[in-house]
Amino acid sequence: MGSWSLCLEDSHKTIELRPEWFKGYTRLAFGFSGLKMYACAQEQYEKAAAFEDAPQSVHDSLAKASDTASKSGATLEEERNWLMEQQAAENKQKMAEAGCSVM
Repeated sequence: MGSWSLCLEDSHKTIELRPEWFKGYTRLAFGFSGLKMYACAQEQYEKAAAFEDAPQSVHDSLAKASDTASKSGATLEEERNWLMEQQAAENKQKMAEAGCSVM
């Protein structure tokens, strides 16, 4: 997951600090798109597009994400499960590299 993981972390922090700002949601959608999690990206673009100050580019990105998500066939639940599995594997690897025993 590499840098996409950092993108997700940064986006979540942005949303935590400024939940009223559409850009945090677009950044999160971008990160999900990079991970090929198109249903999750669509969900975040929908949140961003709901803001009154969201520019046309957000609505365009939502349309593109919706199209891509419908073609991918993966559900939100499947994508979220995949992400949790990837994060768990990453955490195990980091712990092993640090010399911690991993069960």
